[in-house]
Amino acid sequence: MITLLSSELRKLTSTRAPWIMSAVLLAAAAGILALLLAGGPQGFDLAGAEQGLQLTGSLGFGVILSYLLGVVAVTVDHRHGTHVPTYLATPRRGRVLAAKLLSASVVGTLVAVLSVLVAFVIGLPWLGGHGVDLGTVLGDPLFWTRLLAASVGIVLMAVFGAAVAALVRSTVAAVFVLLGLFAIESIVELQAPGELFDWLLFNSLFTFMSPPDPSRPIGGLPYWVGGPIVVGWIAVVAVAATVRTLRGDVR
Repeated sequence: MITLLSSELRKLTSTRAPWIMSAVLLAAAAGILALLLAGGPQGFDLAGAEQGLQLTGSLGFGVILSYLLGVVAVTVDHRHGTHVPTYLATPRRGRVLAAKLLSASVVGTLVAVLSVLVAFVIGLPWLGGHGVDLGTVLGDPLFWTRLLAASVGIVLMAVFGAAVAALVRSTVAAVFVLLGLFAIESIVELQAPGELFDWLLFNSLFTFMSPPDPSRPIGGLPYWVGGPIVVGWIAVVAVAATVRTLRGDVR
């Protein structure tokens, strides 16, 4: 497994597409954070986590970045034909898929770390320059809880993107899958909100990434349940991708 994982990571670092996409999307993430900081109101009577909400909230864009890079982590293999020697060298295709998902988790971890660095490098000086007590922000445990939850959510979305790409084997198709899921979820939210909505992908993901203030609990499922629900989505897609891989020829 270590050899397979090393091989998958080497494929990523030896092609230009992941590097270019990372640079473009991180630049976009920095721009979105700047817009949030410029447009979001600041209240000096708020708790530290609330004053730093734009920093933790900006990590939501990392979800898109990590999903796309998770997709590329798999589709670049098919685009360049490097999946053929991989499958020939390792006929146990389930192990190959597991290695791809693990490499996507590494990519997601890097995206999460870079997203946090972008938020800190841009956000903290801005907040400090506008009179926010940074000690209050950084000293609030809820701020760090939200930061950690958002980072884990980014990693989960990278693995989900890799699983979807392993199923559809096309970057464009994987993007349409993401848009389709978002559209379906939006329709469900408008037409049939209720318990079903709590189990949908994006609602579960963003609920997990945004822990509520314990002093102001909200209804519905506890926020942490969103994490296992997203893992369930990943498992379903990964099983479908494995079945397709086992039933398909190497081509």
